[in-house]
Parts: sequence; C-alpha cells; structure tokens
Amino acid sequence: SNNRLTSLKTASEKLQKVNCSNNALTSIDFSGAKGALQELDCSNNALTSLNIQNNTELGTLKCSNNQLTSLDLTNHKKMGFLDCSKNRLTVLKTFVPESIYIASGIGYINCSDNALTSLHFGIKPDHLYSENNVYNITVDEDARTFDLTTLPGSFLPSRIISLQGATRRNNIL
Repeated sequence: SNNRLTSLKTASEKLQKVNCSNNALTSIDFSGAKGALQELDCSNNALTSLNIQNNTELGTLKCSNNQLTSLDLTNHKKMGFLDCSKNRLTVLKTFVPESIYIASGIGYINCSDNALTSLHFGIKPDHLYSENNVYNITVDEDARTFDLTTLPGSFLPSRIISLQGATRRNNIL
C-alpha cells in the first residue's frame, strides 16, 4: 500500500491477503491466483476493472474510492465483508444461495455513493449501507419523458416510494 503502482497482476496461488490500497492502480488481475486469496484491499486507487472471478475463497473485499462501473461477485460464496462505496457502479452482482442453509450470506455491505438502480441479495445482509446512489438520466427533450425500464440492473419502477419534481405514469416519468 501507499506506492505508485499503476497495474497489478499475479498468478500466485499462495497469496492470502493483499493490501494494495492508496496507489494509482487502474486494473488488477488476480484471475491466475486461484484458491488462497481471502482478503483484498484495493481501495483508494483509480481502478476501472477488477478481475477476481477465480478467487472464490475471497471473504473480504475493500474496493472503495475507485472508478469501477460493475462488480461481479457471483462466484464468491464466502464473501462476508464488502465495501465498494464511492465508485461508479451501476451493476453489483453477488452470490445468491439456493438455500439459506448453504451460506450465511454477506454480513456487511457498503455500496453507498454509486449509481446503482437495484440491489438483489439472496440473504439479507446484517449491515447494508446504500445511500446516495444517483443514476443520471437523459429526458427526451420533445416528449419530456423517460422510460424507467431502460435503467440498468433489475430496477423495479413499482418500488419507487417518492419523486421530487416528476410524476410517474406506469413506467414513464
């Protein structure tokens, strides 16, 4: 941590903990490091991609304060702590167990300050922080409307609680 690294790639199968926070990293590729990696702290970088798909033992991921737009954790059944706040995430995919008995689920998730339009977890996290998720839209200038079904992820217009400065008719603002 606290170096001037701009990229990081490893195929080591023996790494268990990596702290590469506070650098200038734009990409991390641990896809060749199958197996042992349990904790990764890559926060406070300039990451636009994070390849950790093969690191299925990962239980702690801290990737806050980067420029990530998507994060796929569907292979990470042991994930217990996730801080992906202060990125540009529009998509966050997490492991969804078939049964509550298969996995205890994620205990802590902080996905605040992103552009997420929906969240789906198979099991309710013990602690979930998801405030300040803002997704900018472009309104059709002629019709002055926006189709909510065009939002990324699995956004459900029926779950809108309140609107300020707009009205909704079915799926149209």
